[in-house]
Amino acid sequence: RVATSGEEAVSLYRCDHREISAVLLDLMMPGMDGFTLCRQWKSDDQLKHIPFIFYTATGARQNPTAGNDKEIM
Repeated sequence: RVATSGEEAVSLYRCDHREISAVLLDLMMPGMDGFTLCRQWKSDDQLKHIPFIFYTATGARQNPTAGNDKEIM
């Protein structure tokens, strides 16, 4: 399944409990960014086991320490 925003990804999972092997997401999504989505998922006991793969098309680093958050590692 494909979601076009972080909010939609959370909603899709809540409505459709099929097994998810991994989440591939852009850091620069509209609305909720990739780091925020990952933190939200990793704080949920039902979701925290699902690995995340991040990518982004931008060459600029808006917040170079955002990915160092141990909550999302």
